[in-house]
Amino acid sequence: MNEYQWYQDEFSHSPVQEGYKPVRAKKGVPAWLVALLVSIGICAVFMPVLVYAVLPRMRPSTVISYVGGGEGGQAQAPLTSGSVGEIGTRALESVVRVENQGSIGGFFNQMVSYGEGAGVIVSEDGYILTSSYIVESSGNITVTLPDKTEYEARVAGTDSQSDVAILKIEATGLTPVVFGDSDTVALGDAVVAVGSPIAEQLSSSVTSGTICGIDKGVELQDGRTVNLFQTDAAMLEGSVGGVLLNSAGQVIAMTNALVSDSSELKLATPINDVKPVLEGLLNNGQAPQTPMIGIMGTDADYGVNISSVSPDTPADRAGLKAGDLIVKVNGQAVQSVAQINEIRSQHSAGDTLTFTIYRQGELLEIEVTLN
Repeated sequence: MNEYQWYQDEFSHSPVQEGYKPVRAKKGVPAWLVALLVSIGICAVFMPVLVYAVLPRMRPSTVISYVGGGEGGQAQAPLTSGSVGEIGTRALESVVRVENQGSIGGFFNQMVSYGEGAGVIVSEDGYILTSSYIVESSGNITVTLPDKTEYEARVAGTDSQSDVAILKIEATGLTPVVFGDSDTVALGDAVVAVGSPIAEQLSSSVTSGTICGIDKGVELQDGRTVNLFQTDAAMLEGSVGGVLLNSAGQVIAMTNALVSDSSELKLATPINDVKPVLEGLLNNGQAPQTPMIGIMGTDADYGVNISSVSPDTPADRAGLKAGDLIVKVNGQAVQSVAQINEIRSQHSAGDTLTFTIYRQGELLEIEVTLN
């Protein structure tokens, strides 16, 4: 199995903050209120979330299919209607419907609370990748395969922070998806969105579109930032847990409950950010923990400009301020967000990073302890 490093980019471009309340599939599912930082570029958007839990491990025999990275950065040729149908048809063999029927207490103890969405098969022996929001409330979880066969499912692992959950059903001989390399995705790439909408007359959905935004940073209430793809591919209500495919039919992003259904332009998590969470949950029972700094910024000619500092974060406590220009981290010159994230990825919570900054013409060194 390939090894992947996972860390969340703490920066975006031209952020605008606003409140957000995720859209739920049906009444009865509790809502999350979070404050977001929305990045506006080619597309407009929304998003949120956190928490984390541990459950059983995956068998050593389970195999997940990855493809290696290639030459990235070049837009793909547009998909034709024929190729969209072909890609969608193949992908639907690996897309399932996930339903969670929760129990509401009272005299009659009615089963009326639902979490619904899609999931994708990641191994031939019954492991399913889906959104953690669908299974966040304890209930009876049912997975329906493309051939309409229903299975009871157990939660094998969940990480609300990344909105990833792993389910297990007692089935073999399934057709798993193949994960691509989201680092090679370019602006304008053609994509196919596959999901399982709520509408009972639609067991699955296949739509096409393009990538209209890359690395759109959205800051969560706790100061963390997640980077997403933006696409104009239509996503029907209830397709949370579905995926975006490239022109080769490989999964390059996952739709999730971090995304509001109120925008015509949708967000999806790059699959390279999902892979380490998936592997951690399956192999170790927990997702990797990412150290946080708590700043957002933009690339500059001679460093990285801090555009905002989240309250009560390591950066805030250390004294970093909006308007500071970061020129070095731990003595290493930086001119991009990616360089800062690379340095951060080599450290753990509790480590201290020394930021060399310019503030009003004065060169300062500020120590930031990660958490």
